[in-house]
Amino acid sequence: MKKILTLLFLIGSISISKAQLVIPQLWGMRVHDEAKVLSSQTTQSLEQALKVFEDSTSNQIAILIINSLEGEALEDYALKVAEAWKLGDQKNDNGVLLLIAVNDRKIRIEVGEGLEGPLPDAMCSRIIRNEIAPAFRRQAYDEGVTAGVVGIMQAIKGEYTNNGTTRKREKSGNPLITIIIIMVVIIILSRFRGGNSKGSGWSSGAGWWGPGMYGGGSRSSGGGFGGFSGGGGSFGGGGSSGSW
Repeated sequence: MKKILTLLFLIGSISISKAQLVIPQLWGMRVHDEAKVLSSQTTQSLEQALKVFEDSTSNQIAILIINSLEGEALEDYALKVAEAWKLGDQKNDNGVLLLIAVNDRKIRIEVGEGLEGPLPDAMCSRIIRNEIAPAFRRQAYDEGVTAGVVGIMQAIKGEYTNNGTTRKREKSGNPLITIIIIMVVIIILSRFRGGNSKGSGWSSGAGWWGPGMYGGGSRSSGGGFGGFSGGGGSFGGGGSSGSW
């Protein structure tokens, strides 16, 4: 009997270990597309937009797209990733994780404790429902991820208004255009509002694509591609989940 119990315990332990999905390392980028559903152009444009947004607001947003949760609960895994990556700075806890499990058709926006005001659960649910899910149903992942990121940025700035009653986007819309527009708006607002503030490190004299964009005066951790890292932020389980 004792041997049987020991065997059952070992089998259970193996099952539990298999269910524990590995957390990817934060290898210096904000966009982790392990499912390979985004185009290279969209990945690069999102990376640039998220860096500009961090430089101008200090808020850190990261994206993780995986094939499957492999049986793990979406909320549990999202919180594990967010805590491991430590998005946001330690003082403000202003990080956000957008997690997408393609084969499971599940989405999660995990919100740092410092952003639960502008990004409450209900707001995250609206962004998933109105911005991301409709595009994903058409397998337009570039468009859906881009729209979701823009929605998160707008919500943080208090400018997100889509309540599901606004006019639907044209299916032929180019998500790269949306990325470019949001980047231009952020930079213009930063110049007018920030002036000589520390958050405007991208405008260090080299122009749009120069060293100011990727290093030098940037206050983003590591200064650009290949150097991004979390700032020590914490998460309390805020956010919302959805599916498509």
